[in-house]
This record gives sequence, C-alpha cells and structure tokens, in this order.
Amino acid sequence: MNENNGSLSIEDLNFICKQSSKNKKNSVIYSKRGIVIFVDVLGWKNLANDQTIIKLMELTNWLKWKILDTQLRFIKLEDYKNNVDIINLSDTIVILIDMEDGPYFWANIFNDISEFVCKALFEYKLLFRGALGYGDFIINKGKSMFVGQVINEVAELYESASWANILISDTFIKEFLSKNSKNNLVKIGIKKYEQIPYKEKNKHNEKYVLYPYERVWKNQNGTEAIKILETMNISNDNHIRNIFCNTIKFIQYIEEQKNEYNT
Repeated sequence: MNENNGSLSIEDLNFICKQSSKNKKNSVIYSKRGIVIFVDVLGWKNLANDQTIIKLMELTNWLKWKILDTQLRFIKLEDYKNNVDIINLSDTIVILIDMEDGPYFWANIFNDISEFVCKALFEYKLLFRGALGYGDFIINKGKSMFVGQVINEVAELYESASWANILISDTFIKEFLSKNSKNNLVKIGIKKYEQIPYKEKNKHNEKYVLYPYERVWKNQNGTEAIKILETMNISNDNHIRNIFCNTIKFIQYIEEQKNEYNT
C-alpha cells in the first residue's frame, strides 16, 4: 500500500492479480461419478486441542501417502493420475474415488482405509466411524466445494448408527451387484451384519459394512483394542458412551468367532 495517499502500489496490484488467478481454480467445476467415503473422529467436540489436531493431521498425511503408494502399485509413475481426492473438513476426512477404476483397485483402497482406522485407535487413541456411498457429485478444481445427492446420503448415513464402523449405502451395493457377484463383496472387504444399532430407538437393521475392525483386528490383539476403548469411554454424552459400548461388543463378538475358528 502507498503510505502517502492510500492508493495501491504496483506490488499490491501484482499480488491481487496472482490471488485472483488462483481463485479462478475454485470457479472451475467437474461432474464426477464415483465412491464417496466420510470418516470422522467420535467425540471430537470434547477432544479437540492442539495435540489431537496434530494427531489428526499426521493421520491424514499417512492416509494420503498410503493411498498414493497403492495407486502407484497399479500404474507406472509417468501414467499417474489423481483418481482419489482426500479432503479435510475439521475432524471429517472425505475420500472421493473415481468409479472408472475396478473392484480390485477399490479393495486395496478400502484396505488402506481399514488400516487407517485401526492405526488411529492403536497408535493415536482416536476412534473413527464413517459411511461409504456411490453416485454423481460435483467438485470444484480447488477442492473447496463438493455437492450431490451421494454427499448428503453418506453424511446422513454415518450419523445414523450408534456403532463405530463404516456403513455402506444401498446405492453402492445396488450398483456393485449389477456388475459383480455377492462373493466379490467379501473380496473387496464388505460384509453384511444383522442387528446394527442405530440412534433411533428400537431400530436395528441389517446393513453392509466395510469391516476394518474385523479384517485388521483378526491379525492384531482384539483384547488390547477393547482395553483401549474402555479407557477412552469417559464422555458425559450418553450417545457417545453407547457407541463405545456397542463397538466393544462387536470386537468381543469377533474375538469369539476367532477363538472358535482356532479351536
């Protein structure tokens, strides 16, 4: 700023021009069809502080590198294209996957997300829950805005359950089964469970779930996971306490299945 008369200097004008050209990115929009995943930290309102924010940033960066590594295992570096977007909205992580990539690719991405959820619990003492859907959405080039029915569907779905896992929308299941068999659902890490507890009283529906806890904890210590969750379950919010309790019950169920299989 010119201090003598308050007018803009050449440097100011150049800076404004540069910022304006950057902002043009946000006005460019793309229509996409694909998979939308929301995962967020349970009880973030009572957890948010400098340390947990750093933890969340570290975890998000780990997930980004993990997914990038998965992508590069499928293609040559020179052929790389960004077909997975990862966006932070406070404690919510949004993952957008192009539908043109096949089930084998999705399976590897889903496994990365499962590892992420378990890493968050075991190493960072953060419990994630979420939902996964399929459909059309619009995103701007700057990735600061994304809208669509699938976005609303996923946001509503992950808020509906009283259980920390990743629920799968009926829309994704319908689309997947139109081209694949039910056996392939298990291969990409999706399984149907009955009696899933919801926030709404007396509502228990069967639902397909991306089951990170089952897949990963079978190779880790479910008993240790239960101990961690029990020490974390100190919220004054009854709903959050119920989610912890229902998640613990699920792990106990998985541990029982594992023990029966091993005997």
